[in-house]
Amino acid sequence: QIDLPWPTRVLVAVSAGARSPWFWIALTLLALAIWRGVKTLGPRLSDSWLRRLDHIKLRLPILGRLTQNIATARVLQAFEIMIESGHTLMLSLKQVSPLFNNRELSARLDRACQLIYAGSSLAQALEESATFPRVATQLLAVGEESSSLSKTLQRITKIYEEEVDHCVYRIGM
Repeated sequence: QIDLPWPTRVLVAVSAGARSPWFWIALTLLALAIWRGVKTLGPRLSDSWLRRLDHIKLRLPILGRLTQNIATARVLQAFEIMIESGHTLMLSLKQVSPLFNNRELSARLDRACQLIYAGSSLAQALEESATFPRVATQLLAVGEESSSLSKTLQRITKIYEEEVDHCVYRIGM
């Protein structure tokens, strides 16, 4: 008879408890209590706390990537529309920032705007600020260098919309 390490004992206990419906009821009630607490305290939290919460959301294993991809598709689509209609780069970036619905990503885009204002290219600023996924930033660099930014933005938006659909499909399985 060998004593199991504590992580293994915890895993065995949780898996045994997961077979019970009471485990799932308790887990659901805990999730609802946390959600209710966030909704109740949300308006009272400072902007820095809300930004930290948004940062945590982006680091979640599956939902973080989904959140990032949804935001990328939404913001780049609006950005493409504004560029296509003749708005300046800086005005377009500032106008699409609220579309993130995530304070962390909006702050990153604001940082990218500061870098562009200081003389960086669009792709360099977005890469340095980590506003969008690396693939999107690399494609933007190609579009910026080839003077086909609008078409590149359309392609990137399509890629990320398909990625979101695929991710949602996988979650639903």
